[in-house]
Amino acid sequence: MKKRYLDWLMKRRIKQTIKILRRVDKLMVAMNMPHWKRKQIWRDFIKSQTGRNVIINFLNGTTT
Repeated sequence: MKKRYLDWLMKRRIKQTIKILRRVDKLMVAMNMPHWKRKQIWRDFIKSQTGRNVIINFLNGTTT
């Protein structure tokens, strides 16, 4: 029972994360950000903690 709940919870969190990341990409498109720049932002997001912090701060509405 516990394993099924944890599996469900993980799937739910993954789906929510995917939705959020799609919204962020949609926002970047709406800001007329070129494809190459969006691609670079996502590479930085994946590869480095600093890159993730920039996106997370952006989502939280704070700047560094």
